[in-house]
Amino acid sequence: NCNCNCNCSEGADNTGRSSEHETEDQAGEGDDASIYVFPWTGNNTYSQVCNAQIEQLAMGGGGSFGFIVQEHFSKGSTGPCSTFNNPRLIRDPSGCFEIVDLEVYGLKSCLFEGTFASEGNLFQH
Repeated sequence: NCNCNCNCSEGADNTGRSSEHETEDQAGEGDDASIYVFPWTGNNTYSQVCNAQIEQLAMGGGGSFGFIVQEHFSKGSTGPCSTFNNPRLIRDPSGCFEIVDLEVYGLKSCLFEGTFASEGNLFQH
Protein backbone atom coordinates (compact mmCIF):
# COMPACT_ATOMS: atom_id res chain seq x y z
CA ASN A 1 0.00 0.00 0.00
CA CYS A 2 0.99 3.55 -0.66
CA ASN A 3 0.57 6.31 1.90
CA CYS A 4 -0.13 9.49 -0.02
CA ASN A 5 -1.31 11.78 2.80
CA CYS A 6 1.05 14.56 3.70
CA ASN A 7 1.39 18.22 4.52
CA CYS A 8 3.56 19.49 1.70
CA SER A 9 3.75 23.24 2.08
CA GLU A 10 7.49 23.68 2.61
CA GLY A 11 9.92 24.27 -0.24
CA ALA A 12 7.37 24.94 -2.97
CA ASP A 13 8.50 26.40 -6.28
CA ASN A 14 5.59 28.66 -7.08
CA THR A 15 6.94 30.16 -10.29
CA GLY A 16 5.15 27.93 -12.81
CA ARG A 17 8.47 26.95 -14.44
CA SER A 18 7.65 23.26 -14.50
CA SER A 19 5.68 20.59 -16.30
CA GLU A 20 4.84 16.92 -15.96
CA HIS A 21 5.08 14.27 -18.61
CA GLU A 22 4.30 10.62 -19.11
CA THR A 23 5.25 8.05 -21.70
CA GLU A 24 2.99 5.42 -23.10
CA ASP A 25 4.21 2.28 -24.81
CA GLN A 26 1.72 1.92 -27.66
CA ALA A 27 3.12 -1.40 -28.92
CA GLY A 28 3.68 -2.93 -25.50
CA GLU A 29 7.29 -3.68 -26.35
CA GLY A 30 8.99 -0.32 -25.99
CA ASP A 31 9.31 0.26 -29.75
CA ASP A 32 6.63 2.92 -30.23
CA ALA A 33 6.51 5.08 -27.11
CA SER A 34 4.65 8.40 -27.06
CA ILE A 35 5.37 11.29 -24.72
CA TYR A 36 2.58 13.44 -23.31
CA VAL A 37 3.49 16.80 -21.77
CA PHE A 38 1.27 18.61 -19.25
CA PRO A 39 2.47 22.23 -18.92
CA TRP A 40 1.56 24.50 -16.03
CA THR A 41 -2.03 25.70 -16.38
CA GLY A 42 -1.77 28.81 -14.21
CA ASN A 43 -4.74 27.57 -12.13
CA ASN A 44 -2.61 27.47 -8.96
CA THR A 45 1.01 27.69 -7.85
CA TYR A 46 1.51 24.14 -6.57
CA SER A 47 4.34 23.40 -9.03
CA GLN A 48 7.05 21.67 -6.99
CA VAL A 49 7.01 20.64 -3.37
CA CYS A 50 9.84 19.18 -1.31
CA ASN A 51 9.63 18.35 2.37
CA ALA A 52 12.90 16.84 3.58
CA GLN A 53 11.60 16.31 7.11
CA ILE A 54 9.02 13.77 5.96
CA GLU A 55 11.05 12.72 2.89
CA GLN A 56 8.57 13.63 0.17
CA LEU A 57 8.96 15.22 -3.24
CA ALA A 58 5.89 16.13 -5.29
CA MET A 59 4.72 18.07 -8.32
CA GLY A 60 1.29 19.56 -8.82
CA GLY A 61 -1.74 19.85 -6.62
CA GLY A 62 -5.37 20.81 -6.55
CA GLY A 63 -7.27 17.53 -6.39
CA SER A 64 -4.33 15.14 -6.05
CA PHE A 65 -0.61 15.51 -6.46
CA GLY A 66 0.36 15.12 -10.11
CA PHE A 67 2.90 12.77 -8.62
CA ILE A 68 4.57 12.30 -5.26
CA VAL A 69 7.54 10.14 -4.31
CA GLN A 70 8.19 9.10 -0.73
CA GLU A 71 9.63 6.40 1.53
CA HIS A 72 13.26 7.03 0.51
CA PHE A 73 12.24 7.32 -3.17
CA SER A 74 10.94 3.75 -3.17
CA LYS A 75 7.18 4.40 -3.60
CA GLY A 76 4.94 7.01 -5.07
CA SER A 77 1.51 7.87 -6.36
CA THR A 78 -0.11 9.94 -9.07
CA GLY A 79 -3.50 11.50 -9.61
CA PRO A 80 -5.26 14.23 -11.56
CA CYS A 81 -4.28 17.74 -10.52
CA SER A 82 -5.34 21.21 -11.59
CA THR A 83 -1.75 22.53 -11.65
CA PHE A 84 -1.03 20.58 -14.84
CA ASN A 85 -4.54 19.39 -15.80
CA ASN A 86 -3.12 15.89 -16.06
CA PRO A 87 -4.82 12.52 -15.68
CA ARG A 88 -3.43 9.80 -13.40
CA LEU A 89 -0.04 9.06 -15.00
CA ILE A 90 -0.26 5.26 -14.67
CA ARG A 91 -2.92 2.73 -15.57
CA ASP A 92 -3.35 1.24 -12.07
CA PRO A 93 -6.57 2.77 -10.65
CA SER A 94 -4.98 3.13 -7.19
CA GLY A 95 -2.40 5.53 -8.65
CA CYS A 96 0.30 3.91 -6.49
CA PHE A 97 3.59 2.65 -7.88
CA GLU A 98 6.96 1.30 -6.76
CA ILE A 99 10.11 3.04 -7.97
CA VAL A 100 12.72 0.76 -9.50
CA ASP A 101 15.03 3.44 -10.91
CA LEU A 102 14.94 7.23 -10.63
CA GLU A 103 16.69 9.72 -12.91
CA VAL A 104 16.77 13.39 -12.01
CA TYR A 105 17.87 16.10 -14.42
CA GLY A 106 18.64 19.72 -13.72
CA LEU A 107 18.88 22.40 -16.36
CA LYS A 108 20.61 25.70 -15.86
CA SER A 109 19.94 28.91 -17.74
CA CYS A 110 22.82 30.33 -19.76
CA LEU A 111 21.25 33.72 -20.31
CA PHE A 112 23.93 35.69 -18.50
CA GLU A 113 27.35 36.23 -20.00
CA GLY A 114 30.12 34.41 -18.18
CA THR A 115 27.83 31.95 -16.39
CA PHE A 116 29.76 28.92 -17.60
CA ALA A 117 33.20 30.51 -17.43
CA SER A 118 32.74 31.57 -13.84
CA GLU A 119 31.97 28.00 -12.85
CA GLY A 120 34.99 26.50 -14.60
CA ASN A 121 33.03 24.97 -17.47
CA LEU A 122 34.38 24.70 -21.00
CA PHE A 123 31.75 26.86 -22.69
CA GLN A 124 31.74 30.63 -22.63
CA HIS A 125 29.04 32.92 -23.89
